[in-house]
Amino acid sequence: MSLFSILLLALLFLSSFTHFLALVSAGRDFYAILGVPRNANDRQLKKAYHKLSMKFHPDKNKDEGAQAKFVEISNAYEVLSNPKTRELYDSCGEECLKGGAPGGPGPGAGGPGGQYHFQTGGGGGGGGFQFEFGDPMNIFKEFFSGMGMGGMGGGSGGGGGGGRRTRMGGMGGMGGMGGMPGMDGMGGMGGMGGMGGFSSGYSSIISLTAQHPGPLRTRSGSSDASNKKVASYDWIVEFMSPNCGHCRRLQPDYEKAAEALKGLVKVAAVDCTQEQELCAAADIKGYPTIYAYKVGSHDQPEEYRGERSARAIRSYALGLLPSKYIGVIRPAADALRSFLVAPPQQGKTKDGQPFIKPRIVFLATKISPALKLLSRQYATHVQLGVVILPSSNKAASRDAIDSLRKELGLPSSSSMDPQSNTAIVAYILDSAGGVMHRAEYKQAFKAKQLEEFLYEMTKKAQKMTKGMTPTAATGADGSIIPLTSASLTHLFTSKSPGISVILLPPSKSSSTEVKRLRRSFEGLRNRFKKDHKFRFLFADMDETTKDGKKVRDAAPKIFNLPSSSNSNPQLVLYKSHQTKFVSFDLVDGLQSMKSKVQGKELDMETYMSARLEDVLSGNIKFQKLKRIPTRESVEKMIKS
Repeated sequence: MSLFSILLLALLFLSSFTHFLALVSAGRDFYAILGVPRNANDRQLKKAYHKLSMKFHPDKNKDEGAQAKFVEISNAYEVLSNPKTRELYDSCGEECLKGGAPGGPGPGAGGPGGQYHFQTGGGGGGGGFQFEFGDPMNIFKEFFSGMGMGGMGGGSGGGGGGGRRTRMGGMGGMGGMGGMPGMDGMGGMGGMGGMGGFSSGYSSIISLTAQHPGPLRTRSGSSDASNKKVASYDWIVEFMSPNCGHCRRLQPDYEKAAEALKGLVKVAAVDCTQEQELCAAADIKGYPTIYAYKVGSHDQPEEYRGERSARAIRSYALGLLPSKYIGVIRPAADALRSFLVAPPQQGKTKDGQPFIKPRIVFLATKISPALKLLSRQYATHVQLGVVILPSSNKAASRDAIDSLRKELGLPSSSSMDPQSNTAIVAYILDSAGGVMHRAEYKQAFKAKQLEEFLYEMTKKAQKMTKGMTPTAATGADGSIIPLTSASLTHLFTSKSPGISVILLPPSKSSSTEVKRLRRSFEGLRNRFKKDHKFRFLFADMDETTKDGKKVRDAAPKIFNLPSSSNSNPQLVLYKSHQTKFVSFDLVDGLQSMKSKVQGKELDMETYMSARLEDVLSGNIKFQKLKRIPTRESVEKMIKS
């Protein structure tokens, strides 16, 4: 070997030895602490940390100094498992983490587990970046729960790495959420695509990226606004840096808030060390910053300035949900009845075809956040009403609850506790407001299950009523419905709540007599117009001609009326939902009434009015139809 070669080797050895002494003097030797070579790969680092952290964990090792050793092992792994902090450490040792590196000293807290602040940018100079050692117990928990560690990305100066990769690092996508199958007018609920996402342990928080910005807009103006799962929800978005101490302190509360808001409000976060474009477009000045993106105004976010606690964030987020799409019904049977017999409403399918919205009634103790959310999402597809149940434990409250349940065809309450009497009943209506299908919801009042129920009812309504439009003559507004073959058939097939008041003129009536009866019937209608319990139908044979006469002659057969009913006008009261009826011969009834009330002028309007008052007071007994007519049997009777 030549003298030159010997000198060269000596210089290389001296340089390496000097660098080694510098690192030792610059602080702890993290490689030696973990017992790995300086060129150790990620697998070797994890293996060493796994072995040593288990050996010196304070819960297992009670020897003196074990806890300090456990902290050292954690610090070593935290620095070396992050490529950027490892590169910085390799350049000048632990002193770089304390702020002794070129680029400006910073305040330091020496010793295991202390907080070290340093500046770095690009390769080490001036970026204004902060590093803190994490809690060793949290690092241990994360490592063994499979969350992994790793780098945290650059700081606000656009430069180097961070301390440790916290749980808030981008941990891959949530994948497509798929959604419910396509439904006319609503389409498929869509998938959210790969939303970046936090680790699976915190799937309630969505990680927003430039590829999937959610309600945010990138600098180029792109967004996920066309995705229904994005556009139909309010969002709470935290702009954060994993290296920010305030962000880490907020993290547990933010996770709790996200879990509490799951299915109601979308809770997301943006890692500004990884998604500089999104944060710049949002004009973020500091961390953490929280914005609310409301439905319909995602382009005008509102900054959250409240307390940074799970409860405060949850309360604020729930306040974003609207209640304007819910029809609040007074907790009384007549108010509920008014809603049930109100004119049907029209919706539109995806291809622009009309359909009749299903009518859905909630008996609830309060308007829940889930109900507010769903009322907005289904505002164009269902007619929603909510009755807030009386909260008193008095007998009067039970009576009120029983009357409400009876209107909905539900059994009487078994308890005065309103919570046990919550219920949901859905009605699929035809064009005249008649009930074609009735369904009860029997699951928990939770957002996911409620959405599935509303979805199924909407889908069924669109299938059964596609192409239908509400007819004007429903009688819900107090107008008189002509008794035709269509309205009579509807009477027996609709199962509509309330009472149909039917006036049948004599089978052989003059035009003058029919008009006189109609005026009396209109007077009756005017007296009870505000009571939505009644729906008025009149066999006006002059207007409906041949069809009207056939219907009038078929009605007595259907209700099993005596043969004399063809000679005298008949008043028939019919409960479609119970298939019960009662009939009155107006001539005989009026004569009987006159014999009892002397010296007072009486007419048919007065007599009919007295009968309806008896119904309202419960003094009239209805009888069950012996044979419940079907659509086919009614049509057959009319034709014969």
